[in-house]
Amino acid sequence: MARTARTYAARDGNAEASGSRARRRVESSPAEEDVRVPATQEPEGDGNDEDEEDEPQDPRENWTIKTFKDVPIRSTVAIGEVRKLGDELLKRERMAEDSIQVAKETATAYEAASPGDKVIDSIQKQLIDDLEALARINIRKEALEELTTELRTSGGMDDLWAFYKRSIQARGAEYGELTLRKKYADNDHFKEFRAGIWEVNHEGEPIPPMTRWLERQDGDPEDDDVEMGGTTQTYKCPITMRVYEDAAKSTVCGHYYSYAAVLELIGNATRTQRQGRAAQARCPVAGCNKVITPDVIKKDPAMQRQADAFVRRQRDREEREAADESYIEME
Repeated sequence: MARTARTYAARDGNAEASGSRARRRVESSPAEEDVRVPATQEPEGDGNDEDEEDEPQDPRENWTIKTFKDVPIRSTVAIGEVRKLGDELLKRERMAEDSIQVAKETATAYEAASPGDKVIDSIQKQLIDDLEALARINIRKEALEELTTELRTSGGMDDLWAFYKRSIQARGAEYGELTLRKKYADNDHFKEFRAGIWEVNHEGEPIPPMTRWLERQDGDPEDDDVEMGGTTQTYKCPITMRVYEDAAKSTVCGHYYSYAAVLELIGNATRTQRQGRAAQARCPVAGCNKVITPDVIKKDPAMQRQADAFVRRQRDREEREAADESYIEME
C-alpha cells in the first residue's frame, strides 16, 4: 500500500512539473502577429531605450524594385573591378595584334608567289578590320584610365558605368570622323604591311606614300593625289651596320636598332656622365638628335620577323643568280 501511494505521488508530481513546463512554453511563445515581423525590422525595445545605442538604419533594408537607388561604390572596390576589365582588354589587344601579324606575313608570301595578286587587296581589307578593332580596344583602355583617375580623386562614384560609356562615346565619335588616310597613312602596322609587300619585288627602291593604297575620301586634302616622295625601308642597325638582331624601337623617334647594340650605346653615355662629363645617349640615325634611354627602347618582334624575311629573300635571290650563272657556263 505504501509503495502504491508513493507511486501515485510521484506521478502527480511529474504531471504538475510537466504542466508547469508546458505553461512556460506557451507563455514564452511569440504571438502570431510577432512571427510576421520582417526579418530586417528590429524588434521592439524592452523599455530600456536609454541603454540602447542609436544606430543609423541601412537604407537598403526597405528597398523594393520600385524604390531601388544606386549608391556610391567605394573607389578601392571599383578600381579592382576596373583592373579586371583592363586585363580582358589586354587579352583582346593581343588577339588583334596576332591577327595583324598574320595578315602581314600572308600578304608578303602572296606577293612573293604571285606579284600583284588581287588576294592582297582582300588581305588589306581584313587588316583594316583588325586595325579598327584595335582602335576600339584602345578607346576603351583610355576610357578606363580616365575612370580610374576619377575614382582616385573622388573616392567613390554612383554613376560609374554611365561615366565609362560617355567617355567611350566621346572618343569613338572623334575617331569615327577620321578618313581612312587620316587613320592609317601614318599607322605603323599599315606602313609595315605595305612596306613588306613592296620590298619583295622592289628592294632598295623608295616606298611610295601610303596614300597610294588608301582611297581618298571627303575631308582628305586635294594635294594627297599628287603627294611625292617616299621612304626606303632598311633592316640594318645604324649602330652595327648589320641586319637587326633582336630588333628594338625607340618610342621617342620611331627608329630601330639591334637591342643589345643600342643598350650598349646608352650604357657608354651613362658611364661618361658618371665620370663627370656631360653626355646623353642620342639616336644614332642621321638627322635625328632625340635623347634615348633604356625606358624608351622597346623590343619589336614584328620588325625582327620582317628583317629575317628580308635576309631569306636575299639568300634566295643569290642562290637563283648563282644557279643561273652555272647554267650559262654549262651552255
